[in-house]
Amino acid sequence: MKGKGFNTPIAYLFYARPKCMEITFPLIRNLRPRRLYLIADGPKGPSDTPLCTKSRKLVEESIDWDCQLTKFYAEENMGLANRTVSGLNSVFEREKKVILLEDDNFVDPSFFSFCNALLDRYEHEERIFHIGGCNFFEKAVPPRTKEDYLFSAKPAAWGFATWKRAWRHMDLSMEKWNSEDKDHFLSKWCISLKHANGIKEVFDQHCMNQDPWAWSYAWTYACWSNNALSIIPKVNLVTNIGFGPDATNTTMCANNWVGIPEIRGSLEEISHPESIFRNLAYDKKSYYLERGNSLRKLKRFLKGLLKS
Repeated sequence: MKGKGFNTPIAYLFYARPKCMEITFPLIRNLRPRRLYLIADGPKGPSDTPLCTKSRKLVEESIDWDCQLTKFYAEENMGLANRTVSGLNSVFEREKKVILLEDDNFVDPSFFSFCNALLDRYEHEERIFHIGGCNFFEKAVPPRTKEDYLFSAKPAAWGFATWKRAWRHMDLSMEKWNSEDKDHFLSKWCISLKHANGIKEVFDQHCMNQDPWAWSYAWTYACWSNNALSIIPKVNLVTNIGFGPDATNTTMCANNWVGIPEIRGSLEEISHPESIFRNLAYDKKSYYLERGNSLRKLKRFLKGLLKS
């Protein structure tokens, strides 16, 4: 693969974290994609300019193979949500499918072949919008599952692939949300009434915010409003090394720079499900595992406040 180059286009989204990029971009360099898109936001202020410049220089100087390189560099700061959506919009003006990595997505090499195979397999399948590489809750996978991936209602945003046919439904403003029968709509996708109320609150806040802090809520709504599912690998293929004070949306944890997380699996061979159906057992268990993790995080946070 290194000699021939990788046919599926790759988009790399980054900002001003060269420490992360020194770890994650070599994965793309080893892949040698024939078409590479660099998506970068502009500096938030003068203090960010040197890091933004350094990050752009770092990635450009790392490209030592022949490829069709396209750079979408913002001069001013657009924010993570707007930069991600506008960047992918620009990519899909040129491509029918793409694999996206952010600068803090550290992936197992099999992530690329996994996405590539499923992009081909489900290219014309309107029931699938999203191929995720991240499985936050491997313990939620039903124990007798033989297939190497399942179909979920929840798109996992850390390392993913999608198609132009799906992304054309993406609307960061979620303009149609306010005209939905919200309770009826969410009852189809949510695990419980409490879950539905939580999603409703988040969607409402997203729509009221003139500068959305995350794009994943709008993408989830785009999937759900088109009755589309997301693919989740049986084992986790992506870890996030960007937690800490330099992160955009993941600053709630203390700095996580204690080595590189070692919880990635690998999927060299892919066993496919015989049919497309939402794995409700996985969605239910992952939801309750996530709630449990949130409660534990809250308890640790409160203990930290008492000690400080």
